[in-house]
Amino acid sequence: MIEIKNTDGDVIFSHEGDTLAGADLRRAELRGANLSRAEVSGADLSDADLSRADLSRADLSRAKFFRAKLIHANLANANLKYAFLAETDLEGADLTSASLIRAKLIRSKLANANLKGAFLAEADLEGSDFERANLVDSKLTCANLEGCCFDHANLEGAKLTDANLSNVSFYDAKFGKTARAFLPYENP
Repeated sequence: MIEIKNTDGDVIFSHEGDTLAGADLRRAELRGANLSRAEVSGADLSDADLSRADLSRADLSRAKFFRAKLIHANLANANLKYAFLAETDLEGADLTSASLIRAKLIRSKLANANLKGAFLAEADLEGSDFERANLVDSKLTCANLEGCCFDHANLEGAKLTDANLSNVSFYDAKFGKTARAFLPYENP
């Protein structure tokens, strides 16, 4: 049995089994859980509440977070390759240097999130909200950004090579010279 504790050390969730990889954690209440460096690959966390949880350096590859709440969660350096995060609320989350290669974050909320140095190559981010997000030095190469909102976001040094920028809003976004070189037009 695995016991999941919050940052104060209190047990907030118990799971039968010896690993969380592939676990069914749908609708789990994991607010403030300490899952730093945990092996959670392939788990189903749909509709789970992981607000303010520590998932730093966790292996969340191929995990499913459909409509999950990760508000102000710490996902720094987490492995989210091929993860499914459609309609997920990641407002204010820390995704510094997280690997989201080929992840699906369709219609997700990433307003005020920190994605500094995040790897989002080939990710599907269609219709997601990155308003006021920090995307400094992030890699969005070949990403699908169709219909995304980057209003007031910081994209200095971001790599947008071959990204789909159809119907993207960059109102008052901040660009450095590197990011500007890859955009199809300048903001007015």
